[in-house]
Amino acid sequence: MFVRSLEGMLLAVGTPVEDAIEDAIADLRLELAGHKISVVIQPGLPPVEMEPDAAEGVLQLILRHAVTSAPSGSEIGVAASRWQDAVEIRVADRFSGSREARSTRADLPGDRVGQILAAAKATVLTHGGQIWVEDERGGGTTVVVRLPSSEDA
Repeated sequence: MFVRSLEGMLLAVGTPVEDAIEDAIADLRLELAGHKISVVIQPGLPPVEMEPDAAEGVLQLILRHAVTSAPSGSEIGVAASRWQDAVEIRVADRFSGSREARSTRADLPGDRVGQILAAAKATVLTHGGQIWVEDERGGGTTVVVRLPSSEDA
């Protein structure tokens, strides 16, 4: 992770994934209230190379995408695990329904759902990470983020 010093230099600092997930969920508790939230975090994960506010912000954006995409009462799962020399975070909305029903659920104006994910993507890429979306069999979407760990930074 990098933090800009008062002199404008980037300094490497690690963000614990557990803290970023916990803070993002806490900050969105009202928006998430209509959903069942499950969190699974692999023990002993290294910190990631991203500022704490940026990591939390990315997770908030992805969680907002899940809330927007899935009907009230559905499950949203958050999982974090090690993947090679990175940390992988998966946010899944488990939605059992047709694509047509799903697209009508996105009640944000215009293509706001796409804008939400575009903002998350820009931040992830800036920090040397990867982000993509997987459609789930039976309905739902998983947004996957891989961020470099700062374990050896």
